[in-house]
Amino acid sequence: RSQIIEVRVRRAAVKVLTAWNDPSEFFEIAGDINCSIVQDDTAMHIRHLDLVSGKLGHVVSGGPPTLVCGRLELSAQGTFGTLVDEAQGFRLNTLTLDLLNLRPLRIC
Repeated sequence: RSQIIEVRVRRAAVKVLTAWNDPSEFFEIAGDINCSIVQDDTAMHIRHLDLVSGKLGHVVSGGPPTLVCGRLELSAQGTFGTLVDEAQGFRLNTLTLDLLNLRPLRIC
């Protein structure tokens, strides 16, 4: 059994920490986001993830964002899953990208 998730957001912002244990410094990706995800028993499959009219900023210690890239657009397809090793006692979240298209660059 699977579930389809569709997300369309205008002027969204996503924070990506530079260090997992320090939330005071991060990159901020902002723009319009369109995403289609299929979730099944094993993983979340990203059918498409598009960032349009995006910008990339860097924030340190609650200060104002520093603009790193004023025009950022991307498309991606891939899988987000979890590996569980009960013998070692850990869970590892994985993101595997089958396609990453940074305009005007293309990385496959």
